[in-house]
Amino acid sequence: CDGAALLLKRSAASGNPGSWGLPGGNADEVDGGKLLETAEREAREEVGALPSGLHVAGSVLTRRGKALQKHYTVFIAHAPSAARAAYLPTLNEEHTEWRWVDMAHVAALAHAPKPKALVGDAPAADMVLHPVVRALFGAEHAGVLPALLAATPPPADSAAL
Repeated sequence: CDGAALLLKRSAASGNPGSWGLPGGNADEVDGGKLLETAEREAREEVGALPSGLHVAGSVLTRRGKALQKHYTVFIAHAPSAARAAYLPTLNEEHTEWRWVDMAHVAALAHAPKPKALVGDAPAADMVLHPVVRALFGAEHAGVLPALLAATPPPADSAAL
């Protein structure tokens, strides 16, 4: 959405407390392998309603863990500017804060060896990214992620989430 990511700060009771990550969660057996529907359900659990007019551009598979045994499918979606400006999530107990963060700032944080302050309308100096967000900007996704972020959303009257 306008080159920005919706990031949520993990609460002290959550895994990776204090880190900033994407809305999402785990797929269960009852989800039947329907990853997009699972992602939408999990996001709604974490933020309530989703921005209106959301359009999924595609997905990126990331892996993490010592043996890369943890698989994460991240769906990249675009929302109209007006929807982003009007959006006000209702966070569940897993998160304490939210903000739209410019993708250039997210990329800079992902490539930084340690948290660092950025200038302008930037994240706070103490903003630490969740490992999945950092993995999205790894070398293995160098071509895929920029293409999905640059994808042109369809006209406003087309199907959306």
